Amino acid sequence: MAALTACGSDDHVIERFRIEGHGMSPTIEDGEQVEVLEYADAAPARGDIIEFAAPTSPDRLFIKRVIGLPGDTIEAGGVSGNVLLNGEILDEPYAKGFTGCSGSCTWTIPTANTPESRQTCGSDSCYFVLGDNRQNSSDSRQGWLVPVENIVGFIRVE
Repeated sequence: MAALTACGSDDHVIERFRIEGHGMSPTIEDGEQVEVLEYADAAPARGDIIEFAAPTSPDRLFIKRVIGLPGDTIEAGGVSGNVLLNGEILDEPYAKGFTGCSGSCTWTIPTANTPESRQTCGSDSCYFVLGDNRQNSSDSRQGWLVPVENIVGFIRVE
């Protein structure tokens, strides 16, 4: 079970969220409750754990980790099971299991504020997310990116 860090004086808790499933295990376990914090004026950063509505299930909220930011190229799987970020192996001490994929295993996240971004995810900013438990996670490997408007907030864990 992950320990929540103390909120800073500027953090605003939006809601408490009960985790359902094992997609973020061992970082956050099934049944654990987490506090969702508001981004306010900040943008999501690589490594953030976010709560969002997936484009494929807009009526449900999910918790995943931001891996790719606007303008990044992500490659997943291969023989090593590593994630490559802009051609370099991404250090992911939190990841559990082999990072596999089916179909195309390379994604280019459109640069922010471009026609490609709006065409790809319907937003000015799109994000690539993965669950920490790679063999038990529905995430961007299934062909979708998260529009910034679908992001509710972030979860801080130790």
